Order: sequence, then C-alpha cells, then structure tokens
Amino acid sequence: LTGRILRIHPQSIEVASQGGPRVVLVSPQTRFLEQDGREIAIRDLAAGDLVAVYGLTAGDGGALQAEVIVRLPPKE
Repeated sequence: LTGRILRIHPQSIEVASQGGPRVVLVSPQTRFLEQDGREIAIRDLAAGDLVAVYGLTAGDGGALQAEVIVRLPPKE
C-alpha cells in the first residue's frame, strides 16, 4: 500500500491511497524506515508524508497490519 498519511494514532495510521482511505495497524513489532534503510520511529512520521506499507490485510479485508512502513521522499 502506498499513500499519504492523513492521521497518526497511537496504534494505527490512516493512509490516503488510490483505493481510498485505509487504516494501517501498527504494533511494537512494526519497523519504520527511511527510504535509505535507516531506522526511524513512528514519532518521526507526520501527516502528509508519503509512505509505503508492507504487511498483511486483516481477515475482514479492511485494516492492514503493518510489518514495515517506509517513508518515501516527497514527489517533486
């Protein structure tokens, strides 16, 4: 899933994707990275950041359980 962060909550992030807004669940196991592979924290993310989310869709097909979230560079 790729999109812009709409809102950040303690255990989830709302991402605006091509398919509409999606809820991305985060856990203590979720890794946050810069595009170059450096580790960052959820507190380093902000609304408007472009991110790529890798993980598994929950059984109901709605929320996505994030394994890795990568902050992408802003589009020029």
